[in-house]
Amino acid sequence: AAQDWDRFRMLLSTEVGQIAVQNQLSSSNDFAAESALAYASRFHPPMDVIRCIADLLPPDVAARPDPMNRSPLHVAAKWGAPPRVVRYLAEMDPAAAATQDVHGKTPLHYAAEFYGSNYAPR
Repeated sequence: AAQDWDRFRMLLSTEVGQIAVQNQLSSSNDFAAESALAYASRFHPPMDVIRCIADLLPPDVAARPDPMNRSPLHVAAKWGAPPRVVRYLAEMDPAAAATQDVHGKTPLHYAAEFYGSNYAPR
């Protein structure tokens, strides 16, 4: 919900909060750190939240695929992240758009497969 993102924004609005989040991401195991953008993308984040997370991570960690070879772009496409977020992730890591995961799927495969459940009028 929007209020949950507001709490996250409040945390990141201070230097102490930014350092705490950055320390948490860097001290977590590799899977948690490398998938922070992917994890957030599952929950329809606003663009400013994705930018904040990306800014807190080194670029090679922010775009690193998970153990299934899914980039944050794969996850955003599958879970119906806002189009601006999908575009940002594609611009951040253009090669991810053509990268296949362990199932042989690109982000476009996921966008097409889950379009109806993510974007259809309800």
